[in-house]
Amino acid sequence: MYIKSVKATRLKMTDIESDRISCLPDQLIDKILSYLSIKEAGRTSVLSRKWGKKWSTQPDLVFDKRIVSTLALEDLSIIRRKLLRMIDHVLLLHSGPINKFKLSNSGYNIMGVNSLVDIHRWILHLTGRSIKEIVLKISMVQRYKIPSCLFSCQSLCRLKLYYCFL
Repeated sequence: MYIKSVKATRLKMTDIESDRISCLPDQLIDKILSYLSIKEAGRTSVLSRKWGKKWSTQPDLVFDKRIVSTLALEDLSIIRRKLLRMIDHVLLLHSGPINKFKLSNSGYNIMGVNSLVDIHRWILHLTGRSIKEIVLKISMVQRYKIPSCLFSCQSLCRLKLYYCFL
């Protein structure tokens, strides 16, 4: 008898705790997620149903040293594969407007020549999504040639390029 009442109490406390996080206003959830990396924001989907898809509507997609440093203990080819897969996954599932896309591997140099095709595909995808800002800081042996479709993107207001050529 005593065990059942303890379990019931734990369940009730868990329900109350999940209700608190579910009751947060959307603006506050968006603000919290804006301070997290896209990887960390994706992990918040387990918190509650309300948080489940919130990460996929974040307007700023930043893939920089915060993402790469979490993978830093692995082999370079594994890090590259995980990063490329993560960016593909995020762009595929992202359902809101995208204001900013930042890709920076500065200091890690993990983008290889084979990554150029992926970067080109992402840019094509972003130009069709009314992107406002693109930041590419891609240091690799071969400089990245920007596709011409980027210059015909009417929604683009800001473009920052490092280690690229036109």
